[in-house]
Amino acid sequence: ELVLESPVPVLLDVYADWCGPCKVLGPALEEMAVKSGGMFRLVKVNSDNERPVSAALEVTALPTVFGIKDGRIVHMFQGMPKSQEDMQNFMMGLMMGENSFKPPLTGDQKKKYEELTGKLVKMAATASFSFSARERLQDRVESQLVKLVEQVGNDASKAEESANIVRSLLGNIIRNPTETKFRTAKLSNAVLQA
Repeated sequence: ELVLESPVPVLLDVYADWCGPCKVLGPALEEMAVKSGGMFRLVKVNSDNERPVSAALEVTALPTVFGIKDGRIVHMFQGMPKSQEDMQNFMMGLMMGENSFKPPLTGDQKKKYEELTGKLVKMAATASFSFSARERLQDRVESQLVKLVEQVGNDASKAEESANIVRSLLGNIIRNPTETKFRTAKLSNAVLQA
């Protein structure tokens, strides 16, 4: 939520306590975040404590900083920025949109960031939906389907049609966990009322 649903751009700083460059870059990023007055959010992830996150984001060097806007990874860098100008370019691209990066992002970079975003979304969705919650949902859906069959009596086609609607709704949620339009169901919807 803190990263994927942030109303402002996010710098995701993957670091380790033992990493020398991290000890220099971390405080600089923290100072930038404070001075920005809320224009962006800084989220720090200790790679030693959050190995699954580091693995999902394919972190191979520390520090690694990801720029995330509107729930999507739009750019990243590893190690210390080579110059203040490089850091300013990174931040301008993050704030103004990916077309503002200099040099512009390549097609391969965009594809890689899309892939990493997908991994981050899946990890977040899995983390927020515990095994016990999935079990409870499965039990609830099963009991509701039994009630549905009892309500429609011998009309199997009507029960099947309703089950297909539920299957479609759940499929949309599973395939697109970050899409807000799939997080709530409007009970006034004519299809749902039928």
